[in-house]
Amino acid sequence: GKAVTAETTFVPNSADGETVVSFTFDGSDLAGKTLVCFEKLFYNNVELTNHDQINAKEQTIYVPEIGTEAKDAENGTQTSMADKDITITDKVSYKNLIPGTTYTVKGQLYDQETGKPMLDDAGHEITAEKDITPTTANGEVEITFTFSGVSLAGKVGVAFEEVYYKDHLVGVHASLEDESQMIFYPEIKTTAAGDRENMVYADKSAKVTDTVAYKGVQLEKSMYLRQHFGSENRGSIKR
Repeated sequence: GKAVTAETTFVPNSADGETVVSFTFDGSDLAGKTLVCFEKLFYNNVELTNHDQINAKEQTIYVPEIGTEAKDAENGTQTSMADKDITITDKVSYKNLIPGTTYTVKGQLYDQETGKPMLDDAGHEITAEKDITPTTANGEVEITFTFSGVSLAGKVGVAFEEVYYKDHLVGVHASLEDESQMIFYPEIKTTAAGDRENMVYADKSAKVTDTVAYKGVQLEKSMYLRQHFGSENRGSIKR
């Protein structure tokens, strides 16, 4: 909530030259903003000149902002099957990039429960990246994660995204609590019971109660269970 200011004192060795003024501040809330540096030159507290043009490009600093929306590429939702062939598409929206400049968008999946990098079936971190050269300051780009994830059943993955200019981090979207970044890998287990524990009478009114325990599902989304019986001797049994 304070004004961002800086100053330096210098003694020139020639009439023409340069000096550096460095601003150091907390810019956590400035994502998506465009900053302009205004400078004033003083001698004995008397202002001699200034450079305070709000539209001057050489005085302007751009602070990018990014947001992400991750989905399973096969079904277009945030719920994915924990199998050997998973493809996650993360749509990264960006704001305040410099058109014509090349950036690298890097993504990584994290375990929502532990906050640590999520690992695929081979024990490798799940990452993806893409170079972009935007033609406009604001836009979107998609990056794709492809991996084997049978071991992810019951987990929730979160896509973290970073934007780099050369080797410099200029934008990040990394929140374990942002549901738009989450991918859910449901896991279910069932416990069936008949009239007498695991037994049921073979009659016209047989009743089996199957308690289904689920883990890693998306909150407040309507879902349904499809169940059937199987027989050791006859395979599937119609119900």
